[in-house]
Amino acid sequence: MTLLGLAFSIFAGIIAWTLTEYLVHRFDGHGYRMIIPNHLHHHRDPIDYQVSYTSYGALAIFTAIWVLLGWPLGLGLNGLVFGITFSCSLRYYEWLHDTLHDYAPRTAYGRWARRHHFFHHFKDPNLNHGVTSPIWDIVFRTHVPVQEMMVPRKMAMPWLFDDAGELIPAYTDTYKVRGRASSRPESTAHSAMSA
Repeated sequence: MTLLGLAFSIFAGIIAWTLTEYLVHRFDGHGYRMIIPNHLHHHRDPIDYQVSYTSYGALAIFTAIWVLLGWPLGLGLNGLVFGITFSCSLRYYEWLHDTLHDYAPRTAYGRWARRHHFFHHFKDPNLNHGVTSPIWDIVFRTHVPVQEMMVPRKMAMPWLFDDAGELIPAYTDTYKVRGRASSRPESTAHSAMSA
């Protein structure tokens, strides 16, 4: 395995995951619902989102499949690296999706990801299907750049509000909340690392 082969295998694993993420979300989550059957519930009640982390066994199976497919093609260790990268990208997606809903943003990427994903939730579920990346939304023309978001108060993430139920000033340029203050979700304190 060469350094170039290693780099290409990692890059290909990430790209393959982002395409899989987009296709599964767009066509299964909003269509067949065989792979992610509870996706519509997630849209109806995004605060009740419960991440269903893929088991390590499933990740091992994904990796083994890619290795088995790669070996006859002469990919050898590159197939293993591709499979591991694909599996790690899946785990990253699950962590990020949970983080978007449960924690306030701490980085520019985190702010972008929330705007992009919440547009999908609160404005148009036919757009912005990518969670980790907009690349396939751009390719398949389902991307909408988002600067400002209108969020229904009954679905708003608790991290948007202070203890008095008011929108935290740091978010007033990005988020607008519609609905009565009495319908605000209960605040939850989170101190874990977030994107």
